[in-house]
This record gives sequence, C-alpha cells and structure tokens, in this order.
Amino acid sequence: RGQQVQVVDVGEDGGQAEVWTGVQGVGSNGVSVAAGPKHVVQTAGPRVLAFVKSTGSAPKGGSKTLLQFFGLSSPVVVSQPDVVYDPVGKRFVAVAVADNSGDIGVVMRISKGTAATPFTSEKWRKPIQFAFSDDPAEQNPDVDESKPAIGISGDKIAVTVAAYDPSDPSVVNRVFFMAKNAFYAGNLSSGVWTADLNNTY
Repeated sequence: RGQQVQVVDVGEDGGQAEVWTGVQGVGSNGVSVAAGPKHVVQTAGPRVLAFVKSTGSAPKGGSKTLLQFFGLSSPVVVSQPDVVYDPVGKRFVAVAVADNSGDIGVVMRISKGTAATPFTSEKWRKPIQFAFSDDPAEQNPDVDESKPAIGISGDKIAVTVAAYDPSDPSVVNRVFFMAKNAFYAGNLSSGVWTADLNNTY
C-alpha cells in the first residue's frame, strides 16, 4: 500500500483513452486490483477495467465507468470501489459506495465464474444494493457508509465499512454478512445481515 501507480485505460479500438495516476489503496477512488485465472480486474479513478492475465491486453467489454458497471444512473454518484477474487468460490466480488442525493449505501456485483469480461449480465450477476434508507432490512437508515472492504470465508461474504451515525457518535464501523453460496448462485432471499460496531472495537 502507498505505492504510486499509473493506470492506462485502453479504448475499445486499442488506442489509449485515459490515464490516471494515484496512490494505491489511498483516497476516495484508490486503485484496487483482483487477479483471477483468466483476467485481472482493476478499479482506477472513475472506471472498472479488465485485462487478460496472460497478455495484459484489454478485452472488448472490459472497461466501464463505476456508474455503468454497478448498473446505476445519474444523479447517483459511485465511489470508493473495492474488488477481490475468491479462488475457492471462483468469483470476482466488487463493492462501492453509492450516494443517491444524500442517501448513502453500498452496491455490490458478483461474477458468474472465473471470466470477468464482458462487464454485462452474460458474466456478472445483477447489482445488489443494501444499507439505503428505503431498504426494508435497514435498521439504522441514518448511518452513512464509506471505505468498503471485502472479506470472503468458506460460507460468507463480509463487507466492512467505516460508518458515521449522527444520532450515535460511538458507531464507527458496520459489517454486512451474506450467505456466499446463495449469493454466488443469484439467490438473494437470505438477505444481508448487518451489525453496527461501536468505537470499542
């Protein structure tokens, strides 16, 4: 962490489209990289990018804005993405913070297998949104989330975030748990379990 990196987005026609320079893992749009057996997925600046692992080339359909990738539209602002690859479950998992005019929550996408591209429903499951105030499962809608990070165990997906609760300043973190195998299969009926953690943790 803290390494200076430069990211080049290769356009669909093979030409250089955009360049971002930033510090890995630092800042609201820091670089996050996940390597699977076929592709490397990287978040950089306002985009999600994919590269062929064996050649470094940019495959068709492997470059989208965060808004496009997470299936959202303006005025929603998507930032602070994180992406990991689960070598046991053979899936990419990506999360980000989404701000819908002050209603802040988390959005997540899961790949259907080891291939990451194209960034469409062919290879990725539909976006999952949670922790927004209109979510019936949200027990504490005042909390604003930031800095998401993903952890994956044998049977759970965990997303941790920094939290700000204006009605309870002791709340500083939130943890979301999901049933891994069900969510990997596209079965969301088990829902998202949430715990607010105070500043003693």
